[in-house]
Parts: sequence; C-alpha cells; structure tokens
Amino acid sequence: MSTKLAADPAAKMCDMPPEDAPAPDASVVPFSPTGVFLCLEPCGVSGMCRNGVLAARLDDDNAVVYEIECPNDFREAPGLAHASWTAGVMSEICGQAPLWLGVIAFTGTVTTRYQAPVPVGERLVGRVTFEGREGRKIFVNATLTSSS
Repeated sequence: MSTKLAADPAAKMCDMPPEDAPAPDASVVPFSPTGVFLCLEPCGVSGMCRNGVLAARLDDDNAVVYEIECPNDFREAPGLAHASWTAGVMSEICGQAPLWLGVIAFTGTVTTRYQAPVPVGERLVGRVTFEGREGRKIFVNATLTSSS
C-alpha cells in the first residue's frame, strides 16, 4: 500500500498566516517516549497514539520508520482492519513525518492504494520517505507492510 501526501500550509481551509510568516514551531508538539509525535488530545494527554502508532525513528535523513499495530477497536471483519483505519493511519504517519524535519505541515492530498488486507493485532512497519519540496509543499511516499 502506498500513500502520497502533499502538505501545503497555505491551503485556504481557514485564515492562514502570511507566506513570509515564520513556520509553526514543531518543538511544541507532544512526543511519546517511543518517538511518536502525538496530537494534543487525547493522545498527548494519554501519552500514546490511539491509532496504533507505537514507535517511530528517523531511519536516515530521508525516511521515518514506524512500528504500528491496528487496535482491535478498528476491525472490519474478524482479524482484519477496517479500510478507514488503514487510510487514517497512513495519513497519520504522513502528517507526523514532517515533524522530524521540524516542520508542522497540513495534508493537501492523500491517495491510498490497497494491495492486501491489513491484519488486526499484528506488528506492521510504516515507512515514510521524503520525496521533495516545492515552496511550502512537502511531498512524501509511505508504505505499510507486515513486519514478518
């Protein structure tokens, strides 16, 4: 499965700061002991990602690797993750990845291609690779695979 994300903070979903304004400070985003950036609530309060992102690490200057496990609450059928969880966790790791560069980014476009069912309760590996920048846009590619 592969996801492409174009993060564009200039999108007009709400009033945005001017183009020459300083970028938001990524250092204020909550961070778990296992390297996962967390949303403020409820994850930042509980100290863990509710979407099943368990750990994260910078693999090299161009990629972030995640340990992920689909929580049982997100099953669609016995032993299988709901497709909306899969798309959501892909969006989650794509949105977290720019924080490793010290950048807060907002999702522009996400495309997910499903190649196989995703198991519930099994360790998965997410990998987000930085593909390029165009002005304020950051382009990434992500995969979610079995760890075995």
